[in-house]
Amino acid sequence: MKKVVTLTLTIISLLAIFGCTKSNSSAGENSISLNPGEKTSKSSQSEQKNVLSTQNLEGEATSICSKFVEIYKDCYLQASKGVLPPQVKLNYEEGMPKELVDMSCKSAFEEYEQHGHEISVNQVIQIVYKDCHDGYVKRGHDTEAHRQIMQAYTAAQAYFQDEPNGIVTLDKIISYGFQPSEEVTVVVIDGTLKNLVITSKHRQSSLTYLINASAEVKEI
Repeated sequence: MKKVVTLTLTIISLLAIFGCTKSNSSAGENSISLNPGEKTSKSSQSEQKNVLSTQNLEGEATSICSKFVEIYKDCYLQASKGVLPPQVKLNYEEGMPKELVDMSCKSAFEEYEQHGHEISVNQVIQIVYKDCHDGYVKRGHDTEAHRQIMQAYTAAQAYFQDEPNGIVTLDKIISYGFQPSEEVTVVVIDGTLKNLVITSKHRQSSLTYLINASAEVKEI
């Protein structure tokens, strides 16, 4: 079943375009004010959005992956009947991205060609749904951690505009507009202007982001 997992990870990349990554990484909603006087009201609004986003992530994953699996199953069954991809006719929810529909169906046909006689369709669907759901949720968590580290960096640069020889701390970047999330741990490793290093990690993910003084973000 390795082929199923590989194909599903490809789908997850597409899901991110239409789902959690799009909704959680909006620059307009998450931009940082460089004016510390504005931090109070924006911080409370952001914290509320973070809570809502976390609560909705599981629901978003269930909704989108259920639609994906419905298309996948339809195409898988048609493949089992010898229907060729150009002849496939699908009934799916209006408004679903054509790219998602096409990729779901393509993956199903490729999976059937690889393992169609080795495993039942129900087993395939269970594995595909789990991979889709878990991957979608993980991507949402990592997206939030990435958003947090970019906000922290922006706030740190605002601090250095006022205190170029100062040493930034988590409390200081909060006072300069950083809006922390309860779900993400942000750590200032080196708080100097020239050697700035900040990390962020979602508590439900194993991935840690690191940003340096040049605004280069790495996964560690």
